[in-house]
Amino acid sequence: GAARAGRASPRAPRNLAAPLPTDSPSDLPPECAAVECPPSRGVAAPNASAAFALRAYPAAHLWATHDVSALGEAFSQATSEGFELLFAYISGANARNESIAMTAPVWTAIGPGAGPFCSSTFRVGFSVPASLQAAAPEPSDARVSLTPTGEAFSCVAVRGFGGYANDTSVVAEAAALAAQLASGGWVFDAQSYAVAQYDSPFTAIGRHNEVLIPVAKEACAKAQAQARAQAEQR
Repeated sequence: GAARAGRASPRAPRNLAAPLPTDSPSDLPPECAAVECPPSRGVAAPNASAAFALRAYPAAHLWATHDVSALGEAFSQATSEGFELLFAYISGANARNESIAMTAPVWTAIGPGAGPFCSSTFRVGFSVPASLQAAAPEPSDARVSLTPTGEAFSCVAVRGFGGYANDTSVVAEAAALAAQLASGGWVFDAQSYAVAQYDSPFTAIGRHNEVLIPVAKEACAKAQAQARAQAEQR
């Protein structure tokens, strides 16, 4: 399961249709300059008191997803399985036989297992391009779905890491981020996390990955309010 430290964030309902402005280029991973990424807003950068960033995603943003249930540490296997099905979807395995542009990152949301970060459920996703958000073609394969980001990941703590994301590294990075959140007294979802991979498997140097843990959405709202207040004082 996910880290025991921390308190699960509240799931208060909100208007899922309300969009968030996209990041400025400086707030996005560098890979997003060449490949479309999902809309998001960087609401707090890492600083002396928090070695992670806060980011907000619009909860209604659609992803093409594939769900996997597996015992033990099966992140790499699940991501590979999901990637193949989702790549087929964007390559034309959909109701319109339409080719869809590849986006970044490859997103794997990981659910709880029996022990700390022993993952048993995985949702692998490709972000649906902005141009198709209102009219994405239905998948031809029943194992692929069109799924919104959802409330859980609308406000997340983000920790970046390099190299190839694998069963060992994602567990270590997620545990490190959970420990940082717990030590800082953050209210966070102790039941799930996600891994975002921004690079092609053929990119061996300078890879960029992220681990994301949901935090109480009030944290993003507070950070945004503080940023606005600071901007007004300048």
